[in-house]
Parts: sequence; structure tokens; C-alpha cells
Amino acid sequence: MSKRDKTTDESLCPISRNPKQRLASNVQTDAIKANFPAGLARPALRALVAAGWAGGRL
Repeated sequence: MSKRDKTTDESLCPISRNPKQRLASNVQTDAIKANFPAGLARPALRALVAAGWAGGRL
């Protein structure tokens, strides 16, 4: 049996599991959102924040 089959109903994603962490992440992504093309999904913005991108051209 794989590990995936053994998981509980709880999400493994810390942002989904922790509202405080999600709000902090939203603040960070909102701060850089205007620097990127419209329609860029929040998970993509989170990845850019994690990579250290603050704006500019993609």
C-alpha cells in the first residue's frame, strides 16, 4: 500500500491546513500581484515569492 493510500482526510498542504499561514501567504502574493500579468494564479504567485521574485518580466 502506498503512502498516499494511508493519508487521513486532512490536507497535506500547510497553506490549506493553517489559516494564519494562508493569510500571510496571501499578503505576500498580493504585494507582488501587480508586477505580473493579469490572471496569474495564486499558486504560481506563491512559487514566485518562494523563489525570491518580487516583480519584473517573466
